[in-house]
Amino acid sequence: MMVTRAQGAAAGAADQARQVSRDLQDQFLKLLVAELKCQDPMSPLQDKEFLSQVAQISTLDSITQLKSSFDAWAEGEKKLLAASLVGKTVRAITGSVEIEGLVWGVRLRDGVNILVGDAEFGLEDVVEVR
Repeated sequence: MMVTRAQGAAAGAADQARQVSRDLQDQFLKLLVAELKCQDPMSPLQDKEFLSQVAQISTLDSITQLKSSFDAWAEGEKKLLAASLVGKTVRAITGSVEIEGLVWGVRLRDGVNILVGDAEFGLEDVVEVR
């Protein structure tokens, strides 16, 4: 069940990246059309400038998709790591409170949280696993 949710989150992030990519391409094309309409006919847009702008938008698009994919992968890894802690004893420090005990569950609300006894804390608060 946990893997299915992680895959769903990754798919959602990929869809969002594709939408951002489409939006960037649309904005670029609108800007390009406006530039072509307003250019001086005696000094048209040079081929090198045009190709440079196309390359820049393509690079930006690729970087945006890569970041989205990496973020989704990292979130999935956090969930899998948290699930692997179930049944293990952990020590965590959250604020000035130190908690030690058996992990009995994981809650995916406001991030990835570990459940130990009556306490709930973030995965990033774990300082030791036994």
